[in-house]
Amino acid sequence: MKLLRRLVLALLFLALIGGLALGLLAWRAGEWLRGAAEDALQARLLPQVTLAEPVEWRVWPLGQVRLRGLVLRGPDGTPLAAVDEIAAGFAFGELLADRPRITTLDVRGLHLKVDIDGQGRPSPLDWLLPAAPQETAGAPPAPVIGRLTLADTEVLLDYPARDLRLRALLPQLAAGPVAMGEVGRLRLTARIELTGPLAGELAVDGETGYRLDAQGIRLDALTAGLSGQLDGVWRLDEGRLEIAAARIAAGEGVQLESADFAAQADGPQGPLKLSARIDQAGMAVSRWQAAGRAAFAAPRIEIDAATAFHGEGDVLSGSEGDVLSGTLEGRLAGSALSGRWSWPLRADGVPDLQLAIDALDLDALRARLPSADTDGGTPRWEDWPLTAEVLVGRLRLGGMESRNARLSLRGPPVAR
Repeated sequence: MKLLRRLVLALLFLALIGGLALGLLAWRAGEWLRGAAEDALQARLLPQVTLAEPVEWRVWPLGQVRLRGLVLRGPDGTPLAAVDEIAAGFAFGELLADRPRITTLDVRGLHLKVDIDGQGRPSPLDWLLPAAPQETAGAPPAPVIGRLTLADTEVLLDYPARDLRLRALLPQLAAGPVAMGEVGRLRLTARIELTGPLAGELAVDGETGYRLDAQGIRLDALTAGLSGQLDGVWRLDEGRLEIAAARIAAGEGVQLESADFAAQADGPQGPLKLSARIDQAGMAVSRWQAAGRAAFAAPRIEIDAATAFHGEGDVLSGSEGDVLSGTLEGRLAGSALSGRWSWPLRADGVPDLQLAIDALDLDALRARLPSADTDGGTPRWEDWPLTAEVLVGRLRLGGMESRNARLSLRGPPVAR
């Protein structure tokens, strides 16, 4: 009996020692994994890499590794990027397969600051260190990620050359599978805040199919619902964007096969119905080009018109040659109009119109516009952000009528 009691006590003592050892191992393993993760990331990144906490891990019932408080800092200690939490779930058998598989990868609280220089180069590209040739040759295959989710993501973009600042908030993004050669689907919700020559907000709710390969990514059947406001004046409702297919590749740039856009807008001139189709668009190296058709209708001023457009320029730093232009056909207050337009795409550029209208009754037009848009008998052309030359076959103004009149709009004065 004494022997049995001693044996039980010995087993309990061994279990206690084993438990303490396992606990110590788990605690020390978390610290060791934190150092290993920092070293692995630091070997690929120029910014200083730190993890705020030891890595949490488990092996049963499913494997999981959790990192918290990842921060990338510049030479002066300024945070460049931060992630609140990264959690990877896996099954050991799949992780050790010839083609490793991570079941889930969840990223929460990604905060990223992107600066774009005068050559259009985003700052994160300068954070990457090149891999050694021997490491590239012997690198294991990239793992398959069954499901990738991003939650509470914030991206700040500053583009001084274009006087553009953007803040994108992504409450939720989900994609999967993420792997070379496999077809997956991506869904996201986002809110974009823009300041610069144009200021406004845009809410996006969309999804797309995709396929990754060694050259880039192909998007198929992208659809997105859009709503927002522009300059605190125009409100966008019921917006919808559909892109049949697009490809983004390192050597080819961006190529868009076709895209359709439709929306309802409302502003000082009343409701506005918009639609557009981009037949082709692309960007290679630093040049961009686009061509398509658009139509708009504004019932309050009785305008219904369509345009065919073409544009090209330097997407990186901009130039005097960057312009969007087209022809215009339609009707205004029951009278035929036609002409052409152009829009220099620079910070101080405003649209320019060259139009011919059979007849125009400015007295009737003034009555349809809100009082804040009028000054005496004529609309306040000087406040409209455009320049124009309008040839009118028959013009009615102040109760008088004239023929073959010319109206010149010179746009708002330039601030000095």
